[in-house]
Amino acid sequence: MTRLRLGTFVAAVEPRVTRFRFLEATARTSGYSVGSEEINQWFDDPRQAALESAALAKPLATISAQVAFQEESVLGADPNASVETMAAALTLEEASSTDLLGALAERGALLRKRLTPEFVRVCRSHGFLTRAANEPEFTVQEATGAKHVLWDFMYDDRPNDDLRWEAFWGFRVPVTHWLPKSRPDELRLRHSMFAGIHEDLPFAAREAAGVAERMQCGPDYPSLASELRASVREELIKANRTEQEADDWLETHSKEWLQDFLVECSPKPNAAKWKQKQLVEILRATQSAIDVVHFACHATSIGEIDSTHHMTMNVGGEDITIQVSTMITDLRDEEGQAGAGGPPFVFLNACRDLSVQSEFQPAPFATAWIDCGAQAVISAVCPVPDFFAHAFALKYYDFLFGREQATYAGEPVAGSLASSLLATRRYFMERHRNPLGLAYVLYAPPRARLIRMRSGE
Repeated sequence: MTRLRLGTFVAAVEPRVTRFRFLEATARTSGYSVGSEEINQWFDDPRQAALESAALAKPLATISAQVAFQEESVLGADPNASVETMAAALTLEEASSTDLLGALAERGALLRKRLTPEFVRVCRSHGFLTRAANEPEFTVQEATGAKHVLWDFMYDDRPNDDLRWEAFWGFRVPVTHWLPKSRPDELRLRHSMFAGIHEDLPFAAREAAGVAERMQCGPDYPSLASELRASVREELIKANRTEQEADDWLETHSKEWLQDFLVECSPKPNAAKWKQKQLVEILRATQSAIDVVHFACHATSIGEIDSTHHMTMNVGGEDITIQVSTMITDLRDEEGQAGAGGPPFVFLNACRDLSVQSEFQPAPFATAWIDCGAQAVISAVCPVPDFFAHAFALKYYDFLFGREQATYAGEPVAGSLASSLLATRRYFMERHRNPLGLAYVLYAPPRARLIRMRSGE
């Protein structure tokens, strides 16, 4: 299956530039470093730091639950509420916001105090942790197997002092997580995207359409639904139907067409295998043909083993599930790396449940996509209500593509993956007093930025 196609693209519209300063902290099996300096340790007790990070699950889940309650209240009053009507659900009352953020600050301050004086001293010598307006971007590269920490949630003030949301690292500076992988920092954008959504989520389809509009790739962008629909059409024709009869069948079964096809037209014992085979072929085609892969669906943790985690989309009345194990076995090459063949950018708007103790280890699907060649991945680390997920993703793309203007350290954020995430988080705090944007974590190399390409056609 190789239906996904691109036009011919030539020279970059934007020159190669490095606009922002950055500081990289690296954990290797042989030791630790900050910038160019080797240090003894990041944390006074790494195990306790990991536990402090995991303890952020409770206040973060409480914030998510409050936002979900507000969304459900609006939809309860009007099940067909418009985007404009739903926008009110994004705003938290000032007292509620302060209480929720205060609980998060308490845990974040404990995590911050675990940093060694040596780590803090070296950071300040590089201009970080100075509270200046031009602090460098901060990237953390953690060795495989290291305890993962949510650096974005570090809180610099004492939690009993007046609350300042800007004291969270994730609201003050661009923060990026990365793995021991070699990837270029330029993500070349050819205006192509692929979307996988759960059709039962009220705002998922509008989210995907909004991303396509912002990418200027037209309404006929490839998606899991469009590719599966094409596969069903091919199967109907193989079963001795004419092209017109196949089109008529799809039109007649317009709503639950995939479910109907699997029940009526496919041997029942092979239905699950057929879905998996099609999904793998479709995702393989995206690895070299697509710039942005965007998911708006569900993610579930069913155990502490990463390979058992799965994402669920729904297409044509049928659930389509992919496990991390499938990505490992079917989308990586023999050496366990996809090299430069993966999609440049993956946005996983697939909220994670908090049912296992390792919820704040690197998101399994984020690291799986990186292992399959992706240059950068955004992933949510906790449940995110449907409309907030929709609004946050579209606002992020607005900043990333320069549709809305924001600056960091005196420079526009457009094109910078990390600075655009910072701008989006700050937008929801400033406009809605809503801190849930901290739930989105960026995995990308230092200085990761988009380079727009122009068509050669």
